[in-house]
Amino acid sequence: MEMIEEGQKIYECDICGCKFKITSDKEINRIDKQLVQIRAFLPKWEYRNCYSVKCPQCGERIIIKWC
Repeated sequence: MEMIEEGQKIYECDICGCKFKITSDKEINRIDKQLVQIRAFLPKWEYRNCYSVKCPQCGERIIIKWC
């Protein structure tokens, strides 16, 4: 199965409160990494791949999908 187009999701920035929609695939950074904690007890951290966009108002990175 292949998803052709995501629904018209509205994203909100946690920093500035800006709400926006993705209008072009060029806005999505598909090769991005984020450091995440994978264990709560005896914490262990690793980098995971994700898709992200930048907030159009403040530039904060917003993760839209984990790979």
